[in-house]
Amino acid sequence: MCIRDSINAEYMGYMFSLRDVSKVLQGIITAQPVNSGDALGRLWIHEMSRVFYDRLSADSDKEWMGKTITQYAGKYLKATLKYEDIFVDSKIYWSDLFLSLIHIC
Repeated sequence: MCIRDSINAEYMGYMFSLRDVSKVLQGIITAQPVNSGDALGRLWIHEMSRVFYDRLSADSDKEWMGKTITQYAGKYLKATLKYEDIFVDSKIYWSDLFLSLIHIC
């Protein structure tokens, strides 16, 4: 990613550091071995989304980040993934597994 592109972000409060990059690498290293470009691309997109994309608040920044992530996954990891398949039509699942453990006194 290019620094000059992130300077034009709609919200200037985003703070990222090398620790965030290490979280992406740690997630990839600790995953089960993958044997195809698509699998590695999906893993890389997942880790980048988990660390960076989820912290963005403006829709324009999310769109830029999602398109950039999928572009680089295709270019360098030979993944055949599309932005629309991953970020546009994705479903969000939520669960309250621990809600039953909370007792209100």
